[in-house]
Amino acid sequence: MCRPRNWSNLPRLGDVVVDAEDRRWTILSVERAAAGTRWRCRTEARRLDPARQDTIAIEQPVYARTESGALVTTWQAVATGLAARIQPVTERMHVETGRQWSASRVVVYLAQPVAVDAQCRIRDSQDRLYTILQVRNVSRNDALVEIDALMQP
Repeated sequence: MCRPRNWSNLPRLGDVVVDAEDRRWTILSVERAAAGTRWRCRTEARRLDPARQDTIAIEQPVYARTESGALVTTWQAVATGLAARIQPVTERMHVETGRQWSASRVVVYLAQPVAVDAQCRIRDSQDRLYTILQVRNVSRNDALVEIDALMQP
């Protein structure tokens, strides 16, 4: 049996192939072809519309106690410069004790997988913050990552 010299160069699910026109293709399936000397990869161009694209950062909470024992939360960026599409879903007006604000529910689409959960938050390029409600498709190679979020007032 002939083995490749460098096993680290084998194509894997989720890897990205960049073509001559600088387009990015995500590998969805891999099989040996041409008597085992080549690989046949089924790919998909997972991309966002550049005209409707934003750049976001994912932040996670960091907890510390003050000298008096009070819990203080600060935020640390764990992923920055992520290409995303922020799609508004619903918007509601809220009035509470004379204060009025709108609550926008959005879906954030990411072309690349990222470690994110409901404890994290999103900061967009205009410094708006979003509370993460739910994350879908993180481990799927055939779909965009979808994050349901609520814009913070």
